[in-house]
Amino acid sequence: QPPTPANWIDQLADKIEIQRLCNMGVLMPEAEYGAKVESRLTTRFVYDWRLKDYSGPNNNEPTRKRWLRRSRCVAREYAFLEHREDTFAPASSTHVLNILPVLWLQKAADFEASKGTDSGCEWLLATLDVKDAFLMVPQPEVLKIRVGSENYIVLRNLPGQRQGARSWYWHLRKWLDDSFNVEWCLEQPCLCRGNNFCLLTHVDDILYCGSRQFWNDVFLPTFK
Repeated sequence: QPPTPANWIDQLADKIEIQRLCNMGVLMPEAEYGAKVESRLTTRFVYDWRLKDYSGPNNNEPTRKRWLRRSRCVAREYAFLEHREDTFAPASSTHVLNILPVLWLQKAADFEASKGTDSGCEWLLATLDVKDAFLMVPQPEVLKIRVGSENYIVLRNLPGQRQGARSWYWHLRKWLDDSFNVEWCLEQPCLCRGNNFCLLTHVDDILYCGSRQFWNDVFLPTFK
């Protein structure tokens, strides 16, 4: 891994990160928002190195590995006593982690036993990792941040906000309800089922067990 770079490289990475968040609709320059926002949020940038494939500016060179300096804008929030409920969100339990793999094994065995008949059903076990999950969730209260000499309005959750995991869970749950009319388990609120599948959620990771055809033709296209 390369050493810490010169300041101008991190500053360039910061600028690219702010551009990315504005293009995603997470941030908006204050001058473009059109309303006054008083509530403020403090943020900082965190950095890491990522090893990426690179094939030249026109994608016409042999692919090789290069180090990318990445910057991420994260919130600096503190757990004040009156806001402690914001930190809690349903999480999957070790007691239920094997339910979907066992269900898939049973369905796979049933399918193998019924090959050549019309009663077989091919099931799939698959995982999803939702990229930038927290950045999908609207802020319950619009906030303002200052980056350098510029003010920005925060329209969606930033990593580091206390409410992040909880807000994402309810955002995802409502989307699954609206899209697939799923039924949620009362005892384990990260487990749900629809007509063609079962899901287990853990923050931005999702385990799917269900119809392979439904996964390819309906679930993945709708999720994207």
